[in-house]
Amino acid sequence: MLAPYLLTTLAGLLLATQEASATCSNWSTRYQTNLNGVCVCNATQCDTVSNNYTSLTTGQVGVYTTSKAGDRFAYKVANVDSTTVSSPTYSIDVSTQYQTMIGFGGAFTDAAAINVYKLSSKLQQM
Repeated sequence: MLAPYLLTTLAGLLLATQEASATCSNWSTRYQTNLNGVCVCNATQCDTVSNNYTSLTTGQVGVYTTSKAGDRFAYKVANVDSTTVSSPTYSIDVSTQYQTMIGFGGAFTDAAAINVYKLSSKLQQM
């Protein structure tokens, strides 16, 4: 079962921090009021992201973090404890709200492909 393994994974994480080289010199003014820290990617400038995940070994996971506090694709390696838990316990405190959800993830749809196709060939390759 996957759920006990995930709980064990979370409980057994040992984090080793590595910062990605993700600096931004082209901040968005369009989204400044709602989403501070949105970096614009264009043909002359774009964030770079660590590819250290390609060298993970067995028992490791790579985690990228971006936050309003200033993390920009910060990369961490977590070591996973392989022991299992037979009966995990989940507690949800519904009386405390930590954040407001804007949305979940994204998908590469036909609409996204159409928009990428409209970009210059140089920007498409970034």
